[in-house]
Amino acid sequence: WESGQNVEPLRQIEQLARESAGKRAERAELEAALIQLLAPAATFEAKRFACQQLAVVGSDASVPALAQLLQDNETIGIACLAFGNRPSAKADKALRDALPAARDMGRRQIISTLGNRRDPKAVKPLTKLARDADAAVAEAAIRALGKIANESAAKEIAALRKEANRS
Repeated sequence: WESGQNVEPLRQIEQLARESAGKRAERAELEAALIQLLAPAATFEAKRFACQQLAVVGSDASVPALAQLLQDNETIGIACLAFGNRPSAKADKALRDALPAARDMGRRQIISTLGNRRDPKAVKPLTKLARDADAAVAEAAIRALGKIANESAAKEIAALRKEANRS
């Protein structure tokens, strides 16, 4: 699917997503179909639509396909949208694993998503990034640590503050 084409098929998928609420088998079938839209040959618009729907109906079954999108700066943002805030240790791990290779805006999007998801295992890599030479990355990491707000994150923020005061 591409922008400008008939949107009726997309509306039908959205309707299926609404109707699948509370119906585990239907939701799994829909998720499998949406994962197909994340294939490398699919258009960006199709991938974006699939990610929007997976933000609602996605489960750990979609994590491997979404993790592939985290490998490309063009699709990191839509993958982060799909991961959203739904609890998933597999999604958290996929985001942490993608962080070292991500660059520029993609890296900041992953950092922000880790913070929004309040992933306690992200504290260590985020603390390292809070000292990054790229001010935008450092600021994003500090904000993410503030969102995680567990004891470990609070200690790291306090240490960062002390370092800043000594400079």
